Amino acid sequence: MSDTVYITMNTCPYCQHDNREGVLVCEYCGRSVSIFANLPTRVMPDESTPVTPRWKGTNHFTTDTRVVLHLDSAREPLVLPLNQPTRIGRTNTAENQYPDVDLTPYGAFASGVSSHHVQLERHEDYLMLTDLGSTNGTYLNGTRVQPHQAVAVHDGAEVRLGRLVMHLYFESTACTPRQGAGR
Repeated sequence: MSDTVYITMNTCPYCQHDNREGVLVCEYCGRSVSIFANLPTRVMPDESTPVTPRWKGTNHFTTDTRVVLHLDSAREPLVLPLNQPTRIGRTNTAENQYPDVDLTPYGAFASGVSSHHVQLERHEDYLMLTDLGSTNGTYLNGTRVQPHQAVAVHDGAEVRLGRLVMHLYFESTACTPRQGAGR
């Protein structure tokens, strides 16, 4: 029996730095070391089915509201303040495309997510979602969103990018306790 420990290295295709196993971004140059980062979006078969959202809340989205994204494949939610239009997708280094929110670590390539798939943006007191001409489409509560046409999103909506499913919830910062409050 041997006590030898083998460590798998993940070599960056750009700078040739040997990164630790499981690293998605090169520890030396900061570029994605994922083997999927420079591949085009796979075309997925259309399997749209109507969806009843788990929760349908308000569509009122003010300046003190954040978006909380719950991805079915993630342990922790992503919290987005949305101070400006935010593009969601996956990194595509071959085309030098880097979204504001990169879903690569959540199986975006295998799910057919485009590099710039959707955009979320506050418009007056509403949250608007726009499909940016994605390869496999965007579905809001099971209904396909027409490319380049903004639609209002409600609290609790299910959004599917290709086959990647996430739920959007609204969180008001006005309700979030301040650091050190109640001591």
